[in-house]
Amino acid sequence: IADHDVVNVTPEQLAVEIVGGEVIVRDTPASQASDTRRLSVSDLTLRGAKGEDAVKHASFDLYAGQLVGIAGVDGNGQRELFQALMGYLKPNHGTIQFDSEDWQNVATSKRIKQGLRIIPEDRLVEGVIEEWSLFDNAALGLQRLPEFANLRQGVERLAKEMAEKFNTKHGGLKNPMGSLSGGNQQRFVAARALQISPQLILAFQPARGLDLNSTTRVYKEIRRACEGGACALIVSFDLDELLDFCDRIVVMNHGELHVPDSNSERDRVAIGRLMVGAA
Repeated sequence: IADHDVVNVTPEQLAVEIVGGEVIVRDTPASQASDTRRLSVSDLTLRGAKGEDAVKHASFDLYAGQLVGIAGVDGNGQRELFQALMGYLKPNHGTIQFDSEDWQNVATSKRIKQGLRIIPEDRLVEGVIEEWSLFDNAALGLQRLPEFANLRQGVERLAKEMAEKFNTKHGGLKNPMGSLSGGNQQRFVAARALQISPQLILAFQPARGLDLNSTTRVYKEIRRACEGGACALIVSFDLDELLDFCDRIVVMNHGELHVPDSNSERDRVAIGRLMVGAA
């Protein structure tokens, strides 16, 4: 616990006190994008829960090595876009291709076999079963992958590696996921998504509930996967986070996808105007 007069404290000092030690340096992102297109979304239109067009004629490409952030106020189509990429929501119009394969009728299970990895928006609803142990949660959604062909051996090895990747604090891997704090659950879920050969990473608020150092570690691991040929699409409602870690930022506003011009790609004010439709 620290107590300061505002005039006498710096952001750097607060950061050190928040994490309880040295803060990991956030390097300026250096894009490793190649000319190999992995994901191609063309003229995508999606209906929302109330029957409205939640995503309107969205088109974009992701290339190997690229980490792209989606900025925008919550509820502007980000959720529906991710659901379509996961295979949960069928497009009303347009196409999704991954490695030149049409994903129109490809089940989520096959997309996962092809390298789709998800850090979900709500870990409690979409990412874990709190009553299950960390062992069992390690295979959740990934159980059809070859690494879990021998389920017991795969779970025992991979659950330990997942817990260690981001220093998840737990009382034992046999304990229920619900015994962990929210931040430690998030660390485990993020590690699970990045542990086994990710090719397309969809991360919705990947740093939710994490401290500064854990946030940096998660993004560095996403970056590492991209350097190995994967690509990543990140939704965050923290624009500074996207500016810190992403190669490129696009904006969603009222279901429409906007790309800042070349002179404003990392301009907070210009991106902010696109977010609220004022550009």
